[in-house]
Amino acid sequence: MTNSPRDQLNTATPTDEEQSENKLCPGHGVVVDDLPGAHTDDYLIALTQVVSPGRITHISRTQEGVCVFLDSEMEAAGIVDEGVLEVDGVHLRCRPYRVGCHRVCLSNCLPFLRDADIIAELEKFGQARNPQYEISRGRS
Repeated sequence: MTNSPRDQLNTATPTDEEQSENKLCPGHGVVVDDLPGAHTDDYLIALTQVVSPGRITHISRTQEGVCVFLDSEMEAAGIVDEGVLEVDGVHLRCRPYRVGCHRVCLSNCLPFLRDADIIAELEKFGQARNPQYEISRGRS
């Protein structure tokens, strides 16, 4: 069995440098307000008036509007600094993408685990925003 060029292409993997360049982070994202009846293509056309089309890596509808990821934080900051994007003649607000919060509820924790240890472990995943509430552990 011979190795065809097609087989070689399918087994190629990106270098570490390419992978680090392609990693997206929240700083690359911009959320544009929703315009009822507008398609994703309408947003893309409007975005190409502000940034080069090659800079747009992902676009997706969300509950709040359309989320666009660009290839650099500097490009995203440029759109956010403008503040508005004109889609189908309507000026829509642009704001930075932010990762939402998650509520965590722990139950049936082992009694010898201290609250401070649990909170310290959870804070490895993000900053605690609200106070922690403790529910009665049952009858004493």
